[in-house]
Amino acid sequence: MRDLRDLPIGEMLLGMLALAVAATFIGVFLTVGGDDEEAGAENGGATSAPTSPAGGSGVTVTMGDNFFEYQGQRNPNIPVQVGGTGVLVDLPNEGRSIHNMRIAGLDNRYNNQDDIVSDPETIRAGQNGNIAFTFGTPGTYTFRCDFHPDDMTGTITAQ
Repeated sequence: MRDLRDLPIGEMLLGMLALAVAATFIGVFLTVGGDDEEAGAENGGATSAPTSPAGGSGVTVTMGDNFFEYQGQRNPNIPVQVGGTGVLVDLPNEGRSIHNMRIAGLDNRYNNQDDIVSDPETIRAGQNGNIAFTFGTPGTYTFRCDFHPDDMTGTITAQ
């Protein structure tokens, strides 16, 4: 008995299946956070849509036990541009504990609707996450790790 993949129709069916899976994944990815832009308009312009990094370069903020590090600075201030295409931050967890990043919105309070949270919300040791955001209003925004909120903190200055 011949394998279905050896037949031309089998190759075509497998190709169509792979294309359908890819199209579904892309469709889901593009619709995630669809209401975030509306929420951003209500909270002064902070949104968490999956966006490309500003200027085509990524930002990496390393998470350790128990600190954030950006360009050699622990618990850093990260400068970003207001508006534009947004910022995508890579979050490698190089520590042994679980971590995440939560950015407070314009109200500078955590755990409400204008927060932006890393994906995934729990980044295990040795894993990577990311967080995407665009700020429509200049200002200083605070961030922290939900699991180590007193030790792991920093700011983002949107200009």
